[in-house]
Amino acid sequence: IYLGSFSKVLSPGMRVGWIVAQEDFIAKAELQKQSFDACTPLLSQVIAHDYLAGGYMTGFVEKMRNIYREKCNAMLEALQEYMPEGVRWTKPKGGLFVWVTLPDGITPEELFMESINEKVAFVTGDAFLPEDYPNRFIRLTYGDLPVERIREGVRRIAKALNKLLRV
Repeated sequence: IYLGSFSKVLSPGMRVGWIVAQEDFIAKAELQKQSFDACTPLLSQVIAHDYLAGGYMTGFVEKMRNIYREKCNAMLEALQEYMPEGVRWTKPKGGLFVWVTLPDGITPEELFMESINEKVAFVTGDAFLPEDYPNRFIRLTYGDLPVERIREGVRRIAKALNKLLRV
């Protein structure tokens, strides 16, 4: 099953999406959707249709891939440059986030508080984990920030972490 939305492509208020699945599942999903609203606004449907039919999606996706690749690489390079030993992170193959695993003895919550002193914030991993799951994770985004701010944000988080590690 694959679900998508135009809210990240065209406009946050664009309530038009798509589903790729077996026909019987789509029929059930359609009934479920109808219980939420009678119909997606016609103007939104026309805009999405014209966008796809006009071939604009392909160019847009390629442009955004290049932009996000540059931002992702900037974040990964900054993590490599600034983070102390013992910190690990994912290398995304998609999406807009890097997951960072903190060294033993440092909680995401205490790093968050110290990072606020450095005027930078992130989301702690517990927002995405089952209750009582050991949490040593933070989630960083590079989605809507320019490269310079991504690098500076990582530098500030590393500075906060070094304070906690007393490096």
